[in-house]
Amino acid sequence: MPTAQVAWTGTSQESDLQDASLRLFRTSFMGPLPDEEIKTLDIVTFFSEAMYALVAISVDESGATPAGKDSDLTAAAQETNESVWRKEMTVRLVDTADGKPLAGVVVKAMAKDQNGMMQWGSYTSDAEGRVDIDYPPNRLSLLQLQVGAREHLPIRSTSPASNGFPAELTVKLQRGTNIGGTVRDTEGKPVAGAQILINSVARDLAGEFYLAESAPLFTDRDGRWSASCVPTNFTKLTFSLSHSNFVTAEYDQAPSDSGTPYVVAAEDLLARTAVMELAAGLEVEGTVTDETGKLLANAEVTLAFGARSSESQKTFAIAGDGRFRFRALEPGEGSLLVEATGFAPYLSDLKIDPDMKPLRVALKKGMMLRGRVVDQETKPVKGASIAVWSWNGRPWFNWRAETDELGRFQWESAPEGTVRCSVSKPGFDLLRHWDLTACGDEVTLTLSSRAAATATATAPAIRFAGNAKPPGPALTAISHFDRPIRRAKC
Repeated sequence: MPTAQVAWTGTSQESDLQDASLRLFRTSFMGPLPDEEIKTLDIVTFFSEAMYALVAISVDESGATPAGKDSDLTAAAQETNESVWRKEMTVRLVDTADGKPLAGVVVKAMAKDQNGMMQWGSYTSDAEGRVDIDYPPNRLSLLQLQVGAREHLPIRSTSPASNGFPAELTVKLQRGTNIGGTVRDTEGKPVAGAQILINSVARDLAGEFYLAESAPLFTDRDGRWSASCVPTNFTKLTFSLSHSNFVTAEYDQAPSDSGTPYVVAAEDLLARTAVMELAAGLEVEGTVTDETGKLLANAEVTLAFGARSSESQKTFAIAGDGRFRFRALEPGEGSLLVEATGFAPYLSDLKIDPDMKPLRVALKKGMMLRGRVVDQETKPVKGASIAVWSWNGRPWFNWRAETDELGRFQWESAPEGTVRCSVSKPGFDLLRHWDLTACGDEVTLTLSSRAAATATATAPAIRFAGNAKPPGPALTAISHFDRPIRRAKC
């Protein structure tokens, strides 16, 4: 916010590696909707090079008057001209022929700053054909709007900062040629509620070619769809089909005698007789029990594809019958994670193929992982966050806890094997990539206070209560530089 004041500056080991600095800002503003209850706040950064983390929010009671510096900051927030930092562009979508507003039109905004083009946001026009776009005028060199509709041709509009971004922009859309067809399953039955996106190569107002996308279309109860978002002499269209109960599919426009699968012909599209199919795909189903064979309710099963959390995942919340089922799957490899309160999580690789039999997952009782977080003077650190984000090399595993008044935390449902965690608290250096194994004994983790930091860097240590080293499997702690710190017995 333009009224933000720097409350603290500093660095960390990680920011030093990236030649960056850390700054904590403080700001104040009046509630924009004093007569309404605000349940959520969206924080958006206008600067592509900035990364932020929200530390805390405080709210004054109605009628309360801040004192001192808070009062000055609030007054400054009310007096500041936000137009220097924030402006709004109102885009109106209308029909070229009759000038009527168009609802349900998708506007995808792109913005360019000193670092290049970036996605700014996706908006859908309201009943009045209106879209409002916020932007920082002093940071952008270009705003680009890509418009997609169901019954009108796509269009792309580019506004350079040198010409000044308009406060209002009216975009006129022409109705295109009508096409249509039917979506069926492999048995010939209509598929209702299938989503269709039509992609085409279009030319924008500046004469440049770009890949245009329609607004989402949906099939009716008879599996039929129609749209008027393509030009008269359309060519090289692609159709992306998706449905929660079917495997996604993509069709290309091509002659009917091309001899290739997944194609639709122009004449069939114009006659609205084009047929596209969705396959049901494979299923992964099974049951979750305890070690005695009793079905477990309220377990959660996650099926993941790929090694990273950003890749495809499907989650199934088991009801009272202890059974799960994943549909619309393609052949391939995946990983199955099963979690239930009081039990150790289950993790297994899967090969998904047509010959798969129902799975039976028996969960074992969880193991106890106890820990204590202290500072360099061995004083307990209250409120430290423990985040387990990897198990046996799978980075989409997640568990979190917070230390109590004595700096202690425990996990009663820890798995066998190694979990990788991070430990953090404001005012302390972040510890990342710590490998721990549940063994029942308390593990002590030491956080380095930034306030007590000296010119001599000391590697964080891992200790057991009373410096005891009972026999057992080895446990290795890894620093956030991926270097072994110390081996201990557990």
